[in-house]
Amino acid sequence: MSTADSSTSADRSLSGTREWVSAAGYLFVLAPSLLLAASAWADSSPALAFIGLILVAPLLRAFFGDVGDEAPEWSEAASNALAQLPIVAGLAYLTAVASLAAAIAVKGWSGLDLLWLGAGLWTTSSLATCIGHELLHDRNRPLALLVGKLVMGVAGYPLQEQEHIIHHRRVGRVDEAECPAVNESLWRFTSRRAAKVIRQVFELRQLRAAKGTMVQTKVWSTCIVTLGTAALFYWSGGWPAITMYVLVALSVAWSMQAVTYLQHWGLDRDTSLATPKGGCYGWEDRCRLQGWLTLNITAHAAHHLRSTVPFYRQVPEADSPKQPAGYIILLFAAMVPPLWFWLMAPALRRWKENRPDQPTAGHALICLRR
Repeated sequence: MSTADSSTSADRSLSGTREWVSAAGYLFVLAPSLLLAASAWADSSPALAFIGLILVAPLLRAFFGDVGDEAPEWSEAASNALAQLPIVAGLAYLTAVASLAAAIAVKGWSGLDLLWLGAGLWTTSSLATCIGHELLHDRNRPLALLVGKLVMGVAGYPLQEQEHIIHHRRVGRVDEAECPAVNESLWRFTSRRAAKVIRQVFELRQLRAAKGTMVQTKVWSTCIVTLGTAALFYWSGGWPAITMYVLVALSVAWSMQAVTYLQHWGLDRDTSLATPKGGCYGWEDRCRLQGWLTLNITAHAAHHLRSTVPFYRQVPEADSPKQPAGYIILLFAAMVPPLWFWLMAPALRRWKENRPDQPTAGHALICLRR
């Protein structure tokens, strides 16, 4: 083999190695399930999952930083492996929840320990809805759809499939609670949207407009999964355990509406269509770790523009509105409306003015550039 051939072979090998190292980052999507199982079975660490995901994970942004502008070009082998990851992650989540129920039965968790486990289950299940979301978009693979429905049912949000179809078709509609008004608080929007989502279950006209009458049957079948999970927790720990699960399910349902608030605040149809990037309805964040944990749901404008593109080929749009921090920080900020408006109003104004310098947090926790 010539020296040139040897050099080319080495370059290809290095490129392949880098590709697999880059792809391996998405294995972080398994971390919440592993932390939940560890919390359940460790003798003195029931708070591990909650602390790890809420307090520690945001700090890792300083190490991983932001993603670039270019969508990665994966080889066929890497693409095939990444395409299977949501199914594996979904099964890992289902196993972790079953493991938690078993640990409650065996170890007799109760009181404050059970409360910490519930907090960990809430954070893990909220992140698992990102897995379910990706799987429910993969409509050409029956196994992906099945696992996606099981994930959403166990997480306590069986309405996702129906709700999300309507959301994509009516994004930017403030009057239908698909987008928060620019002066609307998190608390008002989540209550308004939750009522609307529940009402949709009983409105056959909207179900037909979204996906036909079969959607209603699918919703109720997923509800059975939620009821079965509640029964599992009752078996494992009686009324305290089932109460924990019901509270977690309600919290996950609220979290789903809260994330919609983070993703679409102020981006109603009139505002969006009046900008050079007409039809851009989603806030985005470039945080690399957050993209791994959520399967790039944080590239939200890109997702609405190309909803059939799989997560590993999505990157944030170059001219989409950029969030000044990650979801976890912004979620807690949104709980205090004056703080939310102080953080987000300058970012919205900068985007509406079509200014090229839309800063992100980068390696910092939050960007306070005004």
